[in-house]
Amino acid sequence: MNSHPVGQSSSVDIATITQQISLMQLPIKMYTNFFGRESIFEEIDQVIGRDGSATAFQSITLFGLGGIGKSSIAARYIEKRMEGKKYDAVFWVYGETAASLRQSFTDVALRLKLPGAQPNLHNENLQLVQNWFQTTDCKWLVVYDNVEDGNLLEPYWPESSHGTAIITTRNHNLMQKFATSGLEITPWDAKTGSEFLLFLLKDNIGRDRQSERLSAVELAEKLGGHALGISHMAGLIQHRSLTIAEFMRIYLKDPKRLHQFELQAVWDVSFGTLERNSRAFLGVASFLVPDNTAQDLFKNRQGHDLPDDLEFFLDDSKFSRAMEPLLALALIKWDKDARIFWCHRMVQIQFRSFLSLEERQQAFDNAVVLVYNAFPKQSDSANKNQLYHQWTQCNRCLQQVLCLKDNFKEERRHSEKFKASSLFCELLTDCQRYLYEINAFKELEDVCELNLLAVETLDDQEQAIDIKASTLSHQANMYESIGRVEEAIELNTKGYNMRLKEEPRKGGLLGGFEQNLGYNYNTANQHETALVWFKKSRVTWTAWNEKEGREADWPTVTKKNTARCLVYLGRYEEAQSLLDVSIREFKQEKPLNWAMLAFAYFIQGILERRRNRPEAAEANFMEAQNMWFKGDQTRFHPFNAGCIYKMGVVCLDQGKVGTAIKHLRDALEITKFHSDAMPVEHARGLFKLSEALVQNSSTNENENDGSEKEAQYVRDEAEKYLLRRDKSAKEFGNEDAYDRWVPIFWR
Repeated sequence: MNSHPVGQSSSVDIATITQQISLMQLPIKMYTNFFGRESIFEEIDQVIGRDGSATAFQSITLFGLGGIGKSSIAARYIEKRMEGKKYDAVFWVYGETAASLRQSFTDVALRLKLPGAQPNLHNENLQLVQNWFQTTDCKWLVVYDNVEDGNLLEPYWPESSHGTAIITTRNHNLMQKFATSGLEITPWDAKTGSEFLLFLLKDNIGRDRQSERLSAVELAEKLGGHALGISHMAGLIQHRSLTIAEFMRIYLKDPKRLHQFELQAVWDVSFGTLERNSRAFLGVASFLVPDNTAQDLFKNRQGHDLPDDLEFFLDDSKFSRAMEPLLALALIKWDKDARIFWCHRMVQIQFRSFLSLEERQQAFDNAVVLVYNAFPKQSDSANKNQLYHQWTQCNRCLQQVLCLKDNFKEERRHSEKFKASSLFCELLTDCQRYLYEINAFKELEDVCELNLLAVETLDDQEQAIDIKASTLSHQANMYESIGRVEEAIELNTKGYNMRLKEEPRKGGLLGGFEQNLGYNYNTANQHETALVWFKKSRVTWTAWNEKEGREADWPTVTKKNTARCLVYLGRYEEAQSLLDVSIREFKQEKPLNWAMLAFAYFIQGILERRRNRPEAAEANFMEAQNMWFKGDQTRFHPFNAGCIYKMGVVCLDQGKVGTAIKHLRDALEITKFHSDAMPVEHARGLFKLSEALVQNSSTNENENDGSEKEAQYVRDEAEKYLLRRDKSAKEFGNEDAYDRWVPIFWR
């Protein structure tokens, strides 16, 4: 498969975008009860322009308290501008977390139908959208909703000299870092707040209009003009079929209200009216992602049975009845057609605060069951302790898992009595595997650290040890991939010793640790020691299979990894024999194990190059890349960069200098993306590019094409990146100086 430069796609024309405008959906009818903020639109226009025709990029930050109406203002503003056809394209980006930003940009790329956009290719999709921002002639506007962390936003901020953007946030500091200007959204005064309440109630007010107006002013004043609080009060008044004056009399009679923060009292009144099923649903919703949660999450997939108090999820009629009061009280928003619901962050926080510790624990555990059932399992027989075939479903669930992780951490901060369930720890363990496979090391590090804390709260110590050992293995995988192989060996040794103490011993898990230590030592360039561990793994697996009544064989993946070790030991015939077996067995697996087969072809390429067969090596590296893409997976994965890099290297071996330069530049485009965590992968690409440019210069003696000057520059850059990994490096002039630091998987 040929490598294509990222982000270089033809710009989608304005007519096409205009036809697609309906696909750029806003959040669910956020502005149906929009009131009293139209004057703010003029202030926004003064900053970003009335019709999107500003020649320079313009942006504004709307900041203020949570629940004050920032998102509704942004949604209503862009709806009005779309009605007036002021913009060709408008995008809504959920900006709260790295995962939500990532998914939003993927949604934008897919809706624009940008060439190369695919559901799981988040890094590529980010580049495609950024390129579109820069190259399109369309008038576009993007809203970044609920942004709290500027560092998370930075990669997604438009790299463009034109276009417009709106940020909504509680963090006013974002205005200084990103926006052209800022606008604080403040609470209403009592008069405007009362008008909003009367607007919401419309005809459902008492006959004594003067009394109703006075009561409305009093209530709005008590709520501090807070839009979301007033909205909830209107829902409660309607739900109870009261006049405003009647409600205020009842409200003020309760002595507890006199000592409560008024806005908190609003939530308590609303929450106290909920019946069992509605309360159970809101409990679950309060621990899930606030935006865009799919109702499909509640389908009971293969997994754990639903708790009794969630059985109503499986009955559409009961589910609808449970939703009715939540909708009436404006505690959630629900798009029945899209089967998606929203729960405002403030509602989530206040409901969790309203619940007792025991009730919060139950609500959290209920949410865990739903996400656990939806998330694919490594242990499923078809997955064979991997999730490569399940990336699409894993991606759908990822934001929910990370949200549960963050909420558990927050609950533990408030009370050490809050505990993890075994399902929660198992869910995190499955998520760890997925994060490792997609190279999401920042999230992987966070999930592993949290899981190690969570298992300490489990009552079942045997299960706790099992989950802890798996988590140590995932941490080790992460450290090896980012060049900290000594720590990987330490963690895998710790996990292995934990497995050795188990009675009865779990042969498959023990053999897995032995294999992990094998490729750790390969990465550490201790190949003889690595082979000892691979042999141990073979013996353990064979004995385990015999004990379980299966064929006395060992896993194909271990055969493949042993073959790689033999290549580095110079035992080429033995390596070839094992590779032939591995490739044949991988091809026979159903579904096709494309990732492991790609790794096998990569090893074959290494072997062919060592045998001085550069053409065969090139063919195998190309086949490795082709096989990788059979899984329809990410171009930005380091393994793909390794394939392209190796194609460049063997082309240079053959004297195909121009082709080598192209491949090496393409590889560098990917390794640059990971260069902070993986500097050596980038360094070796720069080094080989410098060699290729020198050769190119020598073959074009009469042409001053700048190759010599660029060669010196990239060689200097290569040394800088190598020194990031090896501060004591003295040798920079050969491949091995770089390769010895690269993880064995794509070395």
